[in-house]
Amino acid sequence: MALLGTGLYALFADVIDRKQQEIGLRIALGADSWAIGRLLGREIGSLLALGALLGLGTSAAVAKVIQSRLMVESTDATAWALALVLLLLTAALAAVAPLRTALRSSPAEILRRY
Repeated sequence: MALLGTGLYALFADVIDRKQQEIGLRIALGADSWAIGRLLGREIGSLLALGALLGLGTSAAVAKVIQSRLMVESTDATAWALALVLLLLTAALAAVAPLRTALRSSPAEILRRY
């Protein structure tokens, strides 16, 4: 989970860093932190949803192959749901620090940088 959290933190930090100019401009024009949070939350949420769908699809395909080759049962829905919830909680925790950094930055500082 630590490796997953580190990778997601890097991904989210990069996504937010690429949007810094837009964030600075929106803050300078009067957007509140909730609007910026929703904007970034949608971006991060869409990445998480895409990753979860691709991960679940790939896992299901691999589970079928393993199940057919090894004669084991791998369709425990509770384990799959628990793993998905644990992964999404790790992703949410990884997104907190980059979001806080983006929301605390000064618009003048951001716009000066770009």
